[in-house]
Amino acid sequence: MHKSDKFRLTAGIVFTLAALAAAAATGCSPDSATQVTSPALAIAGRATLRALTIEQRHRLETARARTRWVGDAHHAGMQVIIKSFVEHRKSKRPLPKRGTTEYCAVMEDAADAALSVLNGARGLRDGRSERLAQVRQDPNLAPCTKGLSVFGFGTAPLTAATPIRQASEPEVTGAYELYLDPMDAAIQGSDGSVASVQSRVDAVLAQAVSASIPDGDLLALASFASLVQSSAAEWNAFDWGGGGSGCGTSDGCYLMSVFRFRAGDKVRNVLGADLAGCLAGVKGWGALRLLLFAPAWEALAGACGVRGTIASGVALFLL
Repeated sequence: MHKSDKFRLTAGIVFTLAALAAAAATGCSPDSATQVTSPALAIAGRATLRALTIEQRHRLETARARTRWVGDAHHAGMQVIIKSFVEHRKSKRPLPKRGTTEYCAVMEDAADAALSVLNGARGLRDGRSERLAQVRQDPNLAPCTKGLSVFGFGTAPLTAATPIRQASEPEVTGAYELYLDPMDAAIQGSDGSVASVQSRVDAVLAQAVSASIPDGDLLALASFASLVQSSAAEWNAFDWGGGGSGCGTSDGCYLMSVFRFRAGDKVRNVLGADLAGCLAGVKGWGALRLLLFAPAWEALAGACGVRGTIASGVALFLL
């Protein structure tokens, strides 16, 4: 690993732990903001893309274009999961149980595939061994690691390497966190179909843009949306009965309207796990500002991407 990359990884460890400590302190403070699910942010179809001005729409579409790689990363990881799933179905073998060598190998390969795309998009140079060291911090892989985690727990994976914002990047203020619970509620309230997920995520993003959320926070939020929309397309395209493939190419994951609704409950369960994994990896990062550090939105996107990918794979294997 290059010296600069080692510095980045070390910085990631330090500031990720600092974020957790600051977030815990903030959550215990009587003055901390707790109105995450306030009525003003409730998503009930009132905020739509049609209500945005031309300038606001352009701003949102620009953010979406810049964060598409998070959905691409999810797709890359899911291809590993789906390949294993299909092979077991065709050979009429049961899926490997959680914690077994085979199960762990599949999950690590999937997470590594996603992290390779995520780190590549962020300009991070690393090898498989470095990526696996990051992947194994994820709590969903705890049965696989058994002491491999450097700190003994994995509340935030080290995809957060280089969390410090560069001068040329927009600042993340933590405002994105106000929209995490509404996004989760929007997905939980959907029927799991591509159209339903798309419209509900659009409503959350439209609400954020209407509120003039800062650019760094909008990019972070758009990256989370990229993951969940890619997931909806992937699992609605998946042949649940015959064990066929998902949406094929990463471009296919963005052709949201071509997939008919399939296996609603299964899609909803995997999609919910995907988003939950993503959000678990990004909550509390806004507290870094209390320590006079501004996290990079790309690091937030990376944390969402790998946590969501692993959670989605775990959910599929446990269905």
